Amino acid sequence: MKKSLFVLSFLLATFVSQAQILFDNGPIYNSIGTGASGANESVLMTTTFGMGTIGFGNQASAFNRIADDVVISDCYWRIDSVVFYAYQTGSTTTSTITAVNVRMWDSIPDAVGASVVFGDTLTNRLLRTDWTGVYRVTETTIGATTRPIMFNVVDFEGIIVPAGTYWFDWQSAGSLTSGPWAAPIALPDTNITGNGMQRMIGATWNNALDGGTGNPAQGFPFKIYGEAINITSNVVSEIEACEGSSVVLGGSPLATGGIGSLDFAWTPASTLNDSTLENPLASPLDTTIYYVQISDSLSCVVFDSVKVNVHIIDNSVTVTDSSLVANASGLSYQWVDCNNAYAEFFGAVDPLFEPTLTGNFAVIMNDGLCADTSDCNMIIVDGLDDYSDRVTLYPNPADDNLFISIKATASNVEYRLFDMDGRMVMSGEIQQQCNISVQGLENGVYNLQLSGDGVTSSHKLIVQ
Repeated sequence: MKKSLFVLSFLLATFVSQAQILFDNGPIYNSIGTGASGANESVLMTTTFGMGTIGFGNQASAFNRIADDVVISDCYWRIDSVVFYAYQTGSTTTSTITAVNVRMWDSIPDAVGASVVFGDTLTNRLLRTDWTGVYRVTETTIGATTRPIMFNVVDFEGIIVPAGTYWFDWQSAGSLTSGPWAAPIALPDTNITGNGMQRMIGATWNNALDGGTGNPAQGFPFKIYGEAINITSNVVSEIEACEGSSVVLGGSPLATGGIGSLDFAWTPASTLNDSTLENPLASPLDTTIYYVQISDSLSCVVFDSVKVNVHIIDNSVTVTDSSLVANASGLSYQWVDCNNAYAEFFGAVDPLFEPTLTGNFAVIMNDGLCADTSDCNMIIVDGLDDYSDRVTLYPNPADDNLFISIKATASNVEYRLFDMDGRMVMSGEIQQQCNISVQGLENGVYNLQLSGDGVTSSHKLIVQ
């Protein structure tokens, strides 16, 4: 599939910024301060490696061209300009370069299926030319000044290209008869410098090889200026949530950059209100990692994720005849009265709770972020008052009938029978004794409360 090229105006506010160096294919000098007047030098290693090509022809007058490649790993580059290098033998440090034309390819130039994505072989795109402060010399001509290398700024009109491997091929023109010539990348103590190519008039593209010992492959220095355009994710990487609650995913904004509008695709979608929203509402049942794919209008894609840590509190309670114990450890605790709108018991903030009154109790547990409340549990406290040693219940356990006897003079004594959930299932009045039918009750433990003459007692009753 061929890569797309998108030419957008500089006036688009999204992309207006100061140009930066996006790519540097290699240095133009390998010897610092050894040249005339302390200039740097691009030294051809004629002695050290037996190299033989001081410059590669890329003369427009002779229809010669050179080429080299670049890999774009960002979503896109906006290319404002590219700097190529050339010299003409015999020039002064005043540039004699008059023109540069260039093509940008989506593959090796002229290869089968390759296409030009920008430029042509005729348009002069030279914006500026000047001396680099570097001379091209050989190891036996250190200090020579006949080959001053010029930098040539070439206009790329702010084109926008997506990620991929591209090739530039270019040629230069000058006012002198020699050249222009391209000095290859200059590296210290190295004779192989890249994978450049050259095409001479009437020939096909060939590897740019030095003509000396071993024909080492050469690359060409150039610099690309512009702006890298990417999608930047601002996803919050971790969120704390309480069991049974919902949280908003993402950031504000979730992402920036790219070209055009951004689209979002979240997974897993089953616990989201809408997996295509920038900031969906998540209701995970337990700790879950959500993944998001962010894409722009030209299909640049980035991925990110957020982990939602769901706090699940063990709200179980161990119940004995006279106490309750919260099973979860390391939390804060508050015991409450289920029969009194969950009113708090002052000071009851330990895992262990030993009530002094019969009632229906629960505990609220908090881990610092989330809270949960246990089920209500009935505790029956016997012998709390004056009736406790004067009341007889039999049989206990009871099956059909319960006989209640009070060994004292009492009037207007009320009885209330509660199940273990705190629901009153039976009530009435007695004098000193009465017989109550319990045939309609389910088997289990009940709390019988007697009250009258200003006193109250609670008694455990088992129905079977």
